[in-house]
Amino acid sequence: MSEAVLGIRPQNLSLDPIEGENYIQGELVINEFLGERSILEIKSGETSYKVLTDPQKNIKKGDSLKIYYKKENVMIFHPETEDLI
Repeated sequence: MSEAVLGIRPQNLSLDPIEGENYIQGELVINEFLGERSILEIKSGETSYKVLTDPQKNIKKGDSLKIYYKKENVMIFHPETEDLI
C-alpha cells in the first residue's frame, strides 16, 4: 500500500499550542457558534479540517490559524477499505 487516509477527531485538534511541534496552517472559512462550543472549519490547501473549540471572539473568516495536534491522535485508514490500520 503506497497511500493512506489520515483522520483526526475535531476534539483532538486545538488552536492553542500543545506539546510537540505538530500543526497545520490554514484559513478559517466557517465559525459555527454552538453556545458553549464552536466548530471551526479551517482549510489548508485542498483539505478542510473541523476543530471543536471554545468560542473565539477575535477569530473571523479569512484569518490564518495554526491547528495543533498530538501525533498519537492521528488515525490511519486503508484508502479503499476504510479500515483502521
